[in-house]
Amino acid sequence: MLALCLILVSSLAGTNIGPWQNIRCSGKSAANEVFVRLENTVDPATENKLLHYNGTSIVQQSFSSLNSQTGTMQSVYTPVGSNADLGLISNGTAKNITPVYYSGTANFPAPAQFTEVSADTLNEQSTNYMDIVKDFFSFSGTKFYAAIQNRGGGFPLGGTLGMPPYYSYMVVIANLADTGTPPDEATIWAMNYMNVTFGGISPGLYRIQGTGQDALNRIGDISTEIVSGSNLLKLSCNISDLLADPAFTAWYNTADPVFGMVSMTQKTTLSGLTPVVELMDVSPGANIYPKRLNNPLHPETLPVLSNFSFNVAPEDIWFQTTYQDSYGRFPLSMSASWQNGQTFNLYPQSLDHSDAVIYRTADLTGDLDEYDDRQTSAKASVDNSSYAYSTSPSHSYILGLQPPQNLYFSQSGGNWQLNWDASVRSLTDELVYPDSFTVEYSTDPNINTFSTLGTYTGSSASLDSSPARRFFRVKAFEQVP
Repeated sequence: MLALCLILVSSLAGTNIGPWQNIRCSGKSAANEVFVRLENTVDPATENKLLHYNGTSIVQQSFSSLNSQTGTMQSVYTPVGSNADLGLISNGTAKNITPVYYSGTANFPAPAQFTEVSADTLNEQSTNYMDIVKDFFSFSGTKFYAAIQNRGGGFPLGGTLGMPPYYSYMVVIANLADTGTPPDEATIWAMNYMNVTFGGISPGLYRIQGTGQDALNRIGDISTEIVSGSNLLKLSCNISDLLADPAFTAWYNTADPVFGMVSMTQKTTLSGLTPVVELMDVSPGANIYPKRLNNPLHPETLPVLSNFSFNVAPEDIWFQTTYQDSYGRFPLSMSASWQNGQTFNLYPQSLDHSDAVIYRTADLTGDLDEYDDRQTSAKASVDNSSYAYSTSPSHSYILGLQPPQNLYFSQSGGNWQLNWDASVRSLTDELVYPDSFTVEYSTDPNINTFSTLGTYTGSSASLDSSPARRFFRVKAFEQVP
């Protein structure tokens, strides 16, 4: 039980649930909005909804597609008060739901705090209290909560003086992989609101296998509450009672929980002394993933940018940095720039922001202006209000250098010196102060072969003898990046 609780209250960062992968949030923007991104390669964005409690009810927010190739989608919500719990619904190949976690202290969530699981076709039953309208689910660290809504008439349990017919209202939990052999032999678990005095059946949590009289095995108590004005029956059970059943824990994974859920109404009559159970209505139900999605906001904490670099390869030029946020938030804006120059977007190279993520620009070949020894840096913001910055190293990007200009000789104290301009121009006329100059000379008047006099960081070179009958040239070199 302790392990389950720790999982349920774990950070949102890096969470994977069923078809939803790398669930991550931004910080809260100045417009009081939080952006949620995730990947779902099974169902399109139009089939997914984000759930959050707005202080009055659980509302749904649409997702839009950001990248169809990766299945990345985005939704936006406005957090209310201190509530930080979210949920998800996908209506694609199967209906999958991560309900909004219940963090209250009352015995039951309020009706508006339940996540709707499914809506059932109306008037499938002439008896209004046997006709399911909707069903709902929620959970806490210790309990599963469910609710059934009918057309009206309350939730009667049986005839007068405890005589049949008897009525039952069940929320069924099932292993998605268990069909049984034959199907009616599948094992299910149910919060069953039913009372048959002479049969010894009372409201409770049951393991049910088959259809015979001995099919019901009571494994725990349930709590119930009827909200007459809403035609709603609430039920709850202790998760610990389910985990105490070896047949349940044989398939239920507390680290990645999922089960199928449907609601049922049944009527039991007697044929002689033999009970006859008739299924009256069943809801469409859904696959339930009871894993808490909790997104506490941390406006005072900035992400960290490290290992910022400028990289040049034969067919790729790019800026790169490592992004890490202690709460797994992704940046709403992320860029690299030259000092007083161009700015380029940085893109994630992985999508799990629970750990460090490398961000880099697209290939900048043909887009990057020439610069010499300019400061470069990256910046990121999780809310578009406050920014984290990388270090600001100096880099150069030069396509080519024009030759050094104004070469001339000077003499001082009998020593000769070759001089040239300390700066040169790039091919696009950017002023550059090269990292070094190489001086070469030749005694051949045809200047076919050269020897190296030396390499210099300044703009002059001392000669060991008179320059007479020697021919000189100076080459400029710039380290890129």
